[in-house]
Amino acid sequence: MIRTILIFKIFILYLAITFSVGCDSVKEDQYQNKESKKENIKLKNKKRNLDKNIYELNRLSGINEEQKTKIKKLTKFIKDNEENFRAIGLRELFSTEVEKKVKIKLYYFNHNAANKLNNPCSSESISYIEKWIPLTENIIENTIRLRLLYQLSKKEIDKGFSGDFPITFLITNIELAASDSVLTLDFLDLEWFSSGGSCRVSILKSQLRKTALQFPQVNSVIFPKALFQP
Repeated sequence: MIRTILIFKIFILYLAITFSVGCDSVKEDQYQNKESKKENIKLKNKKRNLDKNIYELNRLSGINEEQKTKIKKLTKFIKDNEENFRAIGLRELFSTEVEKKVKIKLYYFNHNAANKLNNPCSSESISYIEKWIPLTENIIENTIRLRLLYQLSKKEIDKGFSGDFPITFLITNIELAASDSVLTLDFLDLEWFSSGGSCRVSILKSQLRKTALQFPQVNSVIFPKALFQP
């Protein structure tokens, strides 16, 4: 499975990383502020290091011990620089210059709802928080990316929400088929976050599916067969 993911997706890993997991309690409008010159230099240096790692990984062919080592090193690099990648991704989403914004829903597991249902595996235990984002033609894609980016604030956690995605779970492709309104989502799961028991896997998928289905253009969602396996 790793081989297939690498062959078909690693070449867009850089784009995926820049839209990885998000911030905690800082409001969205703060990401529109310009970074200091010093911080921009630091971020650019991190990007160069990332490019170098990806270039080296792309040079390898097949799956072998050397490649597995490269994957581990790349994963560590991403995790070690998580804060920078969060800032990059959120700034990309919220720096779009448009006149209008739209309120969207990000779906999360909610412990309070699950307790009322007495069934943590039910899709009804998933609720949403609302966020304002720039209204662009890529609104569906940006919403999915924000769902992976955003980290719940303490206030939201206190309300029972949970379900942040890790920095190493990356979106690599989002494609909406106009003919049948099917949204295909592809991911690169560097640490097998999406695996687990059937209840856990079902909840993870439902959070992403509901986030996508809020848009009338989407009738159904397809996930990679290799991921979200119990």
